Amino acid sequence: MSKLTRAEFYEKYKDVRFTFETYSKYTFTFIGHYKGKVVTIGVGGQSDEIYSFEVAVGFEESILDLQPYEGLCGEDSFYDF
Repeated sequence: MSKLTRAEFYEKYKDVRFTFETYSKYTFTFIGHYKGKVVTIGVGGQSDEIYSFEVAVGFEESILDLQPYEGLCGEDSFYDF
C-alpha cells in the first residue's frame, strides 16, 4: 500500500469526477474512475459539520470541491482526519 499525503492524493486524482455512492456513520462515500481503477473518497466524518453537507445523486464533483479526509485507489491511499 502506497501512503500518500492529502496534497499528493488530491494532485494525482484532481481530474477524476466523483459521484455519490453511500452514506454511513457521518461519512459520504463518493466513487470515480482513474485508468481503469475505482477511486473511493470519504467526505465528512463529524456529526457537528455533516448536517450542512448537500448531496445530489448523479451529480459529478471534483476532489477539490469535495475535500475528502480519506481516499483509496489500488495501492494509493491517504487518511487525514
